Amino acid sequence: SSDDLIIPKLLIMAPTSEYVNSGEASLGDIVNSQSLEIVGGFEKPFDVIPLKQYKTIRVADTREKPAKFMRMEDMTESNRNLPWEDSENGIPIERVHCLNFFVLLKEECANGIAFPTIITFKRTSIQAGRTLGDRMYKLGAFGRLPYSQSVSIGVKKASNDKKQVWAILECGKSTPASPEEISSAEYWLKKMKEKNVKVDSGAEASDGEAATASAPVAPPVATVDTVVETY
Repeated sequence: SSDDLIIPKLLIMAPTSEYVNSGEASLGDIVNSQSLEIVGGFEKPFDVIPLKQYKTIRVADTREKPAKFMRMEDMTESNRNLPWEDSENGIPIERVHCLNFFVLLKEECANGIAFPTIITFKRTSIQAGRTLGDRMYKLGAFGRLPYSQSVSIGVKKASNDKKQVWAILECGKSTPASPEEISSAEYWLKKMKEKNVKVDSGAEASDGEAATASAPVAPPVATVDTVVETY
């Protein structure tokens, strides 16, 4: 429908990612799920202007490795404390908490072609997502717009004692957003209220970070809920 707004996701490439296996991208690249453009990576941090935040739980079937995506659920009081490892109708499953942010890419704002995307922090990237959410919350607490600053997002390598390597997200320094960037943020926030916002359905099934990084991580802090209105 012309009333639908399909939002792409920024996917962090894992060793098992489809585009890594095909040679179209490398471990740690950040790829736009619609345009397939590589917007960041290990040696290429990128700046985003956060618009709003929401929480989900990714449910996957763990009979296969990597786990097979089943569905994405909104995080609620009734499911946020359910076990990470569980079973459903006799099928072993895992639940992964996700912090999701609608953002604009600073580079696109400079070129006059800004369009919202979603970046998701989960597993061993969850701390970076908490940091981004806390910064937005603190801006609001001091009476400032949560999108009045741009934030640098970086990628670094992580590993475990099994010599498995994957990529995780980092939240870097903040800088004041320009009047043009704030204007773009306000424009898209208004559009997102007017339209039926949907996430790129193909991207929802992407695991992003490697399943090797799936050690339990504490749930996101509750204060992030107060940052902005959620879907």
